[in-house]
Amino acid sequence: MPREFDLATTAKLLGTGLKRLTADLKARKILDEHCLPYNTSDVDRGRFRVQLKHHNGNPQINNGNGQIYGQTYVTQKGLRWLADLMGVEIEEAA
Repeated sequence: MPREFDLATTAKLLGTGLKRLTADLKARKILDEHCLPYNTSDVDRGRFRVQLKHHNGNPQINNGNGQIYGQTYVTQKGLRWLADLMGVEIEEAA
C-alpha cells in the first residue's frame, strides 16, 4: 500500500515547518484556506487524499453533534511532486 503523510510529517520530510509549508501551498493555490487541496485534479492525479473525520470533543459545537471535517494527506507521489516544485531533495525511503 502506498505511503501517505499528514501535513506536519510532509513539512518535516521537506525540511520546513508546518506553518511555512501550509502558507507556501496556500500562496501557490495548492491548498485552500482549510488546508484541503485547492484543485480536485491534484486528488485525481494521486498527489493528495482527503479523509473525512468527525470531531465531537466540544459539546457546544453543532448542538453536541460535533463536526465533520476533512484532513489532507500527501501521497508518496505528491511528496515527490512537492519536493520538485520546491526544489528540495528528499530520500525515497521516506
